[in-house]
Amino acid sequence: MRPTEQIGTISVRLALAPVVIVLAAASYILVADANRGVFLALNGLGGPVPDWVWGNITHLGDALVATVLIIPVARRHPEVVWATVIAALLAILYTRGLKELVEERRPPAVLVADSFRVIGPVHRRDAFPSGHSATIFTVLGVCILHFRSAMARTVLFAVATLVAASRIMVGVHWPLDVLFGALGGWLAALAGSLIARRCSWGLAPWPRRIQLAVLLGASIALLGHDGGYTHAAWLSWVFGLLGAVLAAGYLWASFRRPSVE
Repeated sequence: MRPTEQIGTISVRLALAPVVIVLAAASYILVADANRGVFLALNGLGGPVPDWVWGNITHLGDALVATVLIIPVARRHPEVVWATVIAALLAILYTRGLKELVEERRPPAVLVADSFRVIGPVHRRDAFPSGHSATIFTVLGVCILHFRSAMARTVLFAVATLVAASRIMVGVHWPLDVLFGALGGWLAALAGSLIARRCSWGLAPWPRRIQLAVLLGASIALLGHDGGYTHAAWLSWVFGLLGAVLAAGYLWASFRRPSVE
């Protein structure tokens, strides 16, 4: 299959590009045995940036925050929500399964405390893979695969990459954790998108209403939730309130029409 061919409406080139990038970076780190060195270098580069900035960026990878991010497209692009539901289930199986299998210790459990920077909660266990990285690449990955604008895809990929990298900047994940978290999230997004196109029952009125109700519940749960990053509490309030208003409005509208628009 040539790079210009399509899987459904997803180009093979688009689907494979992130995989190649991640595997190339991971191969270098593994061959050079540079996991610790790259971590210290990147963590040090984040030093000039204030704690509150990294705290807010990394909070975007929180499961509740990332879920609420798709609400603005829920009405006009329900296929994105449906694909995200499937992708999220796959991503959870991937991350939880590997965390239980690998049992990798995080930087705070291995390195001397004053040799690197830690922002927020000091996690010590279940390092591989990074859940935040998988989450943001799952949610934004589905959007990337569905949106046609090259600019939108580029911006979303840059945001997902920054959020994933922030797990190193806040000192709780190794580079390989982040890379394989991002890879798992991307593959889950790809698989979820392909499965959703073959299982369209999730786009029927009642399944869509259930999805909107879940998004509404996630928005409400997000209120006051900072994930241990106190600087990001305001972000949860803003996203939670806006998400709740939008999701409630879309859900209400779905009962006033024969189907959700």
